[in-house]
Amino acid sequence: MAAVPSVSGTAPPNNARGDLIVRRNQDVSSRRSTYLIQDPYDKDAVEFIRTIALHYGLRPVCFYTDPRGRFDGERMFPELRSPLIEATYDVDLEDRNGLESFAREVQDRYDIVGIVPFLEDKVETAADLLELLDLQWNDPTTLRRFRNKHEMKAYVASTAPHVRVPFTRLVTTADELSGGHLPEKFVVKPNDGLGNLHIGIFDRDSLEQAQRHISDNPGFEWVVEEFIDGTEYVVNGHVRADGTVDVLAVQEYVRGEVDGYSTIYLAHFHIHTDEEPFQELASYATELVTALGLRGCPFHLEAIIDDKGPAVVDLAARLPSEAAGWWMTRLHPYRPSTYLVAAHDYLGRDELDLDVRWDRYNSTRMMYVYGFSEVDTHISSLHGINELEALPEFVQWRIEPHIGQKLSVTRELLSAPYCVDVEGDWTREEAIEFSNKVRSIVRWNEDESATKRGEAKLRDAVPRAFKKGRWAAEQARRAAQRY
Repeated sequence: MAAVPSVSGTAPPNNARGDLIVRRNQDVSSRRSTYLIQDPYDKDAVEFIRTIALHYGLRPVCFYTDPRGRFDGERMFPELRSPLIEATYDVDLEDRNGLESFAREVQDRYDIVGIVPFLEDKVETAADLLELLDLQWNDPTTLRRFRNKHEMKAYVASTAPHVRVPFTRLVTTADELSGGHLPEKFVVKPNDGLGNLHIGIFDRDSLEQAQRHISDNPGFEWVVEEFIDGTEYVVNGHVRADGTVDVLAVQEYVRGEVDGYSTIYLAHFHIHTDEEPFQELASYATELVTALGLRGCPFHLEAIIDDKGPAVVDLAARLPSEAAGWWMTRLHPYRPSTYLVAAHDYLGRDELDLDVRWDRYNSTRMMYVYGFSEVDTHISSLHGINELEALPEFVQWRIEPHIGQKLSVTRELLSAPYCVDVEGDWTREEAIEFSNKVRSIVRWNEDESATKRGEAKLRDAVPRAFKKGRWAAEQARRAAQRY
């Protein structure tokens, strides 16, 4: 399917559909400046759209790769159907010609000044568009390495051997697992994975289990990686257009085991600049990002430290997800908004004069706390919400639990039942203790009954059915228009 423009123009006209109007064959000098953003039904995407409109007066061309996702997303985020948007397109990424056709269309109509890849799965498409539109933000080959775990680590190992990276190799089938070197303990995960999905940790004695893990999850290219046993951390920062690396936060992960999965998020909190291993991780992140050649972009590094020092688990060319740019802005109030700094570089603007100060960062401890479920169920009764929100440490919900919520056994980040921001002046040990307290406060299904279970399932099913019905009605309307 070729790119199909659906809304475009300069100002909202007075018509029933609310479409905007575009003048074709404009002179190059009269083309309006804009930027591209893919599938922007996300809190971070909307924050970028607002920030760029406020500071630069630009409206985005939004392009959607999933018609159903677009239909639901535009209703979840009303901004996406407002005058904040310059134009919207549907693009089929399964067809290379679809993206090329879209690139030609927008290049003909607009002066494209940048791309905003706000999420992990938007980075590779951004790299393709950099080539098609001849934009200079980053080298496309460099950007693609951030969506290829094996290639990224192999590149660093060959070009910057002083920067430690774990051994990796690629496999596509379960049989290939036994056909090459296997570390004593190893991780198997999708080569372009995200969200902690489909990760397995094995040793040589559990080779058959590792092969079964690959067979049970078809359709992936897999990376086999040396397992590094130690504490896991995350480093968030921004590399400027001139290559200067600003580390903005180092966080410590607290993980636990649920249903045999030992990589479950329980909490993460930031560590101060005078605490170990802040400086060690900041130096490692700077060396790693510099070796990869990224420019003008946020980064999100996960690393483990053992007795040999830090080693990368994964490195993303984006802000941390779930609107985490907000809390980095909160920790650095003398620096422009994290979203503004990222947007400034995405759009190719001149260097900002930045002052990274640490007094606010070092005076507090901010923490995400995650819930988990040990069973597949629905929330039929919910307890402790008011109690938690009344605590002075409560800041906000990132994912708020609700009656009728369908839960699956928590095996990765995306199936966490809730996530909450809290802030205090705890030590690191006290922070971990407080995260356990949060999970003891938020409870569900303590007074479960058959009636409540039925009501919970109904409260889950009705909105789902309504959304499906609304989508079916839209499809019927479109079909009627075609004929």
